[in-house]
Amino acid sequence: MKKICFLLIIFAFSFQLFAEESAAETYHPHLKAGISLIVAGTVVAAGGITGFHFASDKEFDKYKKMKDYDNALEAVNQGEKVSEYLDRARKYRKKANTYRSLEIASAVIGGELFLTGIILTAIKAEKTEDIAITNISVTPSNDGFYAAVGFEF
Repeated sequence: MKKICFLLIIFAFSFQLFAEESAAETYHPHLKAGISLIVAGTVVAAGGITGFHFASDKEFDKYKKMKDYDNALEAVNQGEKVSEYLDRARKYRKKANTYRSLEIASAVIGGELFLTGIILTAIKAEKTEDIAITNISVTPSNDGFYAAVGFEF
């Protein structure tokens, strides 16, 4: 899926690079939205990967510590039941796997936001200088009349 998105982006940019420029002036109508999505995608990806990676490592270190035979023997000798000890260890492993999944999800979501922002930023449109009157209306009132004019530009 990532390769397909990457190829589509390359195609879109190459098409714009080699397309003939018209005499009309162009602008980027979605520039602000594109830049906002680029920034949001970067923040989501970087923050999610960093935060969830540290949380996953922390929980997995607890699980590895509990998996050690000496620590397990010491906990059982202090009166903890084996089933309770194993349940606690499984909870640490499950939390670590959940954080790892959230890390991957935030990387994917942030990457997609980033790519969408790049695509929106690259979209061009022609500027039009034509201003046309589309609607003229007059409404009588007790004090005179109201007039409204509609423009399209």
